[in-house]
Amino acid sequence: MLDLRLRHQTAAEAEGMVEQLVDVYLDAHADDGPRYTAERYERQLAAHMPREGWELVTARVDDELVGYVYGFPLGAATRWWDGIHEPVPDGFTDENGHRTFAVCELLVRRSWQRRGIARALHDRLLSTRREQRATLLVRPDNAAAQQA
Repeated sequence: MLDLRLRHQTAAEAEGMVEQLVDVYLDAHADDGPRYTAERYERQLAAHMPREGWELVTARVDDELVGYVYGFPLGAATRWWDGIHEPVPDGFTDENGHRTFAVCELLVRRSWQRRGIARALHDRLLSTRREQRATLLVRPDNAAAQQA
């Protein structure tokens, strides 16, 4: 039985964990190419963490951070939907800061994958959200994430 501990954490708490967050990111994307660098991801975190409604859920086994998920509500001026494949229903991309929660990263260390941790993280994060819907961008070659 897996002794998985899930915990909601604020941006202030996450600021002290950036190195750990980056480590998990690099581990999860180790075989995904040169785009996945510590520097680029640190910039992404620095841009995302201050957003209103930003939320992180971490997964630990013993004291090891084995995965996490984070996201934030999409504001009215979001570029999230730029490049969406048309056609979409009228109003689909309209945002107001309360309609759609964007799941930005859902990561599990490679050695801990295929144990239900990603689903547990996803479900815990979204169980507390009040937005009408959630969205997650998934790479076209990530069949496992698309199926989930």
